[in-house]
Amino acid sequence: LFYYLDCFNNETCIQQFIEFPDLSSLLRNILFVTDNVYLRNNFGDSLKEVCANVQNELQMFLEFKKMIMLKLIYDMDEVASENQTRAYKAIEIVQNILSGTRTYQLERMNIDFEEILKRNVKIIFEKETIEKSSNEFDHIIFGAMGHTKLIIQQFPRYKDKYGKILLK
Repeated sequence: LFYYLDCFNNETCIQQFIEFPDLSSLLRNILFVTDNVYLRNNFGDSLKEVCANVQNELQMFLEFKKMIMLKLIYDMDEVASENQTRAYKAIEIVQNILSGTRTYQLERMNIDFEEILKRNVKIIFEKETIEKSSNEFDHIIFGAMGHTKLIIQQFPRYKDKYGKILLK
């Protein structure tokens, strides 16, 4: 699997990675479940490097980034509640994708970014999250704030509505 990531932007390698049986479980197990810090960090860093290539205009590559990003955004709460320190690598990968992908490429992914913004605002202001934020939920707030900031930077049309909410 590392071979597929290490050949970075080769279409065949990306395709083989995407078609890996049960990729969802694999991502979850390597990024969150394994106790092997070396494996988790190297895999996460390789994934960040692959997703950082803004030159690759292939729809398949954009779908790959979309799949990785959505999987990590929507699984983060569940995973983070199991082991908060492991959520940081996922947060890093998502932020890397959001900041390292051109706006028009993000638009081609057909992601409902407003839904993600609503979800993040809810997470940030949820009573339970705020009460626990001094320790065990800091990573969730950190991730939600970071993702919200990057989405607003990429899509200024959300700035008035969600930027003002975050300033409160």
